[in-house]
Amino acid sequence: RKFLKTGLLGAASLALPSSWAQASDPPTAIFRADPPTPMVALTFDDGYGYVTRFLDTCQELNIRLTLFPLGKVIKAQPELFQRALAEGHEIGCHGYQHIALKGKSYDEIAAQLSKFLEVTQTYLGLSTVRYFRPPYGSGWASPALQQAAADFGMSVVMWNKPLTPGASDPKRTWRDVVGEFRKQAVSGDIFLYHFPYPDVAALPGIVSLCSERGWQVGTISQLIGAA
Repeated sequence: RKFLKTGLLGAASLALPSSWAQASDPPTAIFRADPPTPMVALTFDDGYGYVTRFLDTCQELNIRLTLFPLGKVIKAQPELFQRALAEGHEIGCHGYQHIALKGKSYDEIAAQLSKFLEVTQTYLGLSTVRYFRPPYGSGWASPALQQAAADFGMSVVMWNKPLTPGASDPKRTWRDVVGEFRKQAVSGDIFLYHFPYPDVAALPGIVSLCSERGWQVGTISQLIGAA
């Protein structure tokens, strides 16, 4: 049921381990899905900002979402992500630091994943994490990133909405976020949000729109039928 984006890799010269340098599989990532029931996934990256309000709002709305926090943010605020897990949210990997991974070596990427998992094991009791979203979406198709994700048992998860994210616009309001969703959303979409006030405050409006359309709001695992 997954919708995977694939592409053939060029024959660029990369310093890759010989054990997999000859791999011919095209890169894959989940950008959207064909869910078993009408549904969208609202995903939240990084972990800076209104995380407590986000969790309170999700609890009030009775929704469970997929979060992609940074490892260093979990380490700094473990109680927030312990609460997220306890309340049924799904934790994905966004790396330990928010660095672009395009052009990085296998070892550099693997170090980010390994350090993230050390943090989730130590502070959250998670020894495995299903999904990896590279910061900025950078380098998702590179052989090094694809192999590192596979070696750590993670599927690469991207997003396909919103089409024109305005997160850097200081004038952006929660009404703008809801308006984007109203105009763009289709069942099966994966929406990318963060934790500043407009994105968090938009949740009630987005969930209300989904209810009007007969859609569920769920995690990545629920969206792809892997829950």
